[in-house]
This record gives sequence, structure tokens and C-alpha cells, in this order.
Amino acid sequence: MQIRVSIDEIEPGAWRRLVLSGHWNLEYLHLGIQAAFNWWNYHLYEFRIGGLRYGDVDILTEDATDDVN
Repeated sequence: MQIRVSIDEIEPGAWRRLVLSGHWNLEYLHLGIQAAFNWWNYHLYEFRIGGLRYGDVDILTEDATDDVN
């Protein structure tokens, strides 16, 4: 599959187009994004899908739902 990953609230904008296996889980997606931006896992991350939040359970708040509709 092909996805576009962008970083919000920066100028100039930064984005990458990634071609990934459909069998990847969120951990692999995280590592793919890290590699695409030449990052070395020095930041916190979170995925929001269908109103649920996925990431490092130690940093997620007690309320694991997304308030944005």
C-alpha cells in the first residue's frame, strides 16, 4: 500500500510517500516512518485510528479515546 505521512504545524511543510506491505502492524509502520524521516526513535509517537489511540502504553492517558469526531 502507499501512504503519505506529513508533519503538522511546521513551515515549510515536510512529508514523505511510503510504499509499505499491507501486512505491517503499527510497530513496523512506526519504524518505517522513522526511517523515512531519518529519525532515530527519539520522540514519543501515537496513532489515532477510529477514535482509539495506539502507542506506548506508559505515555497514554487513562482516557484512550479521541475526542475529535
